[in-house]
This record gives sequence, structure tokens and C-alpha cells, in this order.
Amino acid sequence: MITAERQTVEPGKVIVTALAGLFFLICTWTSYARWANFQYRSFDLAYYVQAIWQLIHGRLDVSVEN
Repeated sequence: MITAERQTVEPGKVIVTALAGLFFLICTWTSYARWANFQYRSFDLAYYVQAIWQLIHGRLDVSVEN
């Protein structure tokens, strides 16, 4: 018969892991919400988003290149 020792989980580690997961989810959601509402001011991001959108819709030109 195989028996395994039961490991105890420290409450401090559970709390830290839960807070880290919550922080990750909040940051990810906030980042997506800003991107979805066009609140980024970065030119590079706008360039790549427009290029991907144009490619998905079958257009191969990007208007920011002239």
C-alpha cells in the first residue's frame, strides 16, 4: 500500500498567490479596456493596430505611411 504524506498549505502563501492573481487580472482587464476604447496615445500601437485591421479586411495599404 502506498501512502503519501499530506502537505499543509500555509495561509500566507495562499493569500499572496490570490492577491497576485487578482492583480494580474485587474491589470490585464484594464489594459484591454484602454486598448478597446482607443485610449492609447502611442503612435506605434496605432500603426500596428491599423495594419492588422487592414490585413484582416483584405487591404494591404496603411495610411500612416503616406
